[in-house]
Amino acid sequence: MSRTIDNAPYTAFHRRLALACSGGPLLDGYILSIVGVALIGMRPDLGLDTADVSLIGAAALLGMFVGGALFGVLTDRIGREVMYTADLLVMMVCSVLSFWVDGVWAIALLRFVLGLAVAADYPIATSLLAEWLPARDRGRLLGKQIVAWYAGSVLAYLVGFAFLQFVGPGSWRWMLASSTLLCAVFLVIRRGSPESPRWLAAHGRVGEAVAVVEKHLGVRVDGRELMPDPAGAGGPGGLRLLWTPPYRRRTLFCGLFFFCQVGPLFAMLTFGPQILGSFGMPGGTVLDTLGTGLVSLVFLIGCYPALRLIDTVGRRPTIVWSFALMIAPWCCSASGRRRPRSWRWPRCPRTPSCAAAPTCWTGRIRTSFSRPRSGPPPWA
Repeated sequence: MSRTIDNAPYTAFHRRLALACSGGPLLDGYILSIVGVALIGMRPDLGLDTADVSLIGAAALLGMFVGGALFGVLTDRIGREVMYTADLLVMMVCSVLSFWVDGVWAIALLRFVLGLAVAADYPIATSLLAEWLPARDRGRLLGKQIVAWYAGSVLAYLVGFAFLQFVGPGSWRWMLASSTLLCAVFLVIRRGSPESPRWLAAHGRVGEAVAVVEKHLGVRVDGRELMPDPAGAGGPGGLRLLWTPPYRRRTLFCGLFFFCQVGPLFAMLTFGPQILGSFGMPGGTVLDTLGTGLVSLVFLIGCYPALRLIDTVGRRPTIVWSFALMIAPWCCSASGRRRPRSWRWPRCPRTPSCAAAPTCWTGRIRTSFSRPRSGPPPWA
């Protein structure tokens, strides 16, 4: 990194760029989560079986796997600025088309392409933001990108809840298409975002790199500072360099932690209402939708202590201890302890999506937990 950029003051330009770059993670969380609510109405409307539901839910995840491997390399070749806009346009088109499709395979194909576009935005936006941020603010603002992911997930369940409440389960087309609005908003926010000066310098456009730094940071920079280190990741060797002895352990450390976090998380939130239904919560209701939204909200709240810890305690201890603390709840959830068969989640006397449903659920759940029981409590 350039010493001039590393030591530059944090300005309104950095705040706007951080907001623009957060669009990808926010849309990722929204797109992966809204389908879990949409499947509530999609399943009876299209006559989906379990295999169809699994295909639709997993298509975006598969697209992200392919897109992450492909577009990171492509971004280094053609630049951040072009891809930064193109991926949002692809998301917008796929979101609009999702309103009109009926077949399972057509929906799965659109979800796959959405996954490609979402995965493309990760290396684009993250690298662009990292290459512009001052060193003292880099960890905190890159960490806020994952906050945007959970914010998008929470927003998806709130939007899905609103559609279920006021339109009904048949509004699943509107749910899938609703991400169009978010794409449009971030396209506007991203207008005027500059290319990375390090990418420009690495491709022989040193004069442009110097000019863009002076324009947006208001400081003069020596073009030689922006040139990539021949021994670094931008030099000869490319991705193979990550698996050479100096970097192999770091690559495995970061990659394995990310894999262990992202795999279960994406699956849990994509199929959130179905998972809660397997625990006995009534499926296709506002209860399982709000329940999954609450899970996302807990994730969102948990990000904020970590944002402080990465700068005070350090990156490595924060990630190691956060995973260590996950072991206990995962062991409890995998212990196989289930609620007694005699207990059932309380049923709403009206239609599950009626306007009075939250009041009905609140009153009946309170009653079911407060009345005397002869058997064990429902949480046992």
